[in-house]
Amino acid sequence: MTYYRDLSKYVYSESAIPDMNVGWLSRWRLFAGGAVSSEFMEVLASQVRMPRNQMRGGHPCHFCSALRLGGVAVTARIFEVEYRLGSAEIHAISRNGEVFSAPNLIYHYIDRHGYRPPGEFVQAIIDGGEGKVHKSAIIRLREMVEDAPRMEDRVDAAIDLIQVSPASSVNWLSEIVELPSCHFYFRRRVKVALQLL
Repeated sequence: MTYYRDLSKYVYSESAIPDMNVGWLSRWRLFAGGAVSSEFMEVLASQVRMPRNQMRGGHPCHFCSALRLGGVAVTARIFEVEYRLGSAEIHAISRNGEVFSAPNLIYHYIDRHGYRPPGEFVQAIIDGGEGKVHKSAIIRLREMVEDAPRMEDRVDAAIDLIQVSPASSVNWLSEIVELPSCHFYFRRRVKVALQLL
């Protein structure tokens, strides 16, 4: 997997949503370790269930495979469902509207390898789970759902919106996915995210 220093500018893909990187680890680089709260892990698990910036390929965990060439595919059992990790991102939106992007492998890195993400990310995950995201971030996401040039950004913005503001977004997004002009990719991904609520 590509390594990015925590809290560096996001540049992994063309996505217009994330601002900063978190959890893009390498076995060749040291990382912060320590315990995280069970509340954080529970909200993080719900994020893993709704992937953003889904890719076709996948990255293995190179920490689990230090002696194996090529790495080990990673799965995580979350809410009684097995999820394959390493091919998507999760987003955390801070109270002031900054968007952190992490590979969904971050769940495994924390759970199995003791990685401790920066405090800003931990707080953003918890705040997002409690609906404590600044109104400007919600407005930015709604605008991206309507106007982003890339369909993938529209989908990721919709899923971010569901995650941080379900009460104000579920009905609106449900109406959008029922429109005949709604793109099939958008409809499929958003319907799955809405079903997970």
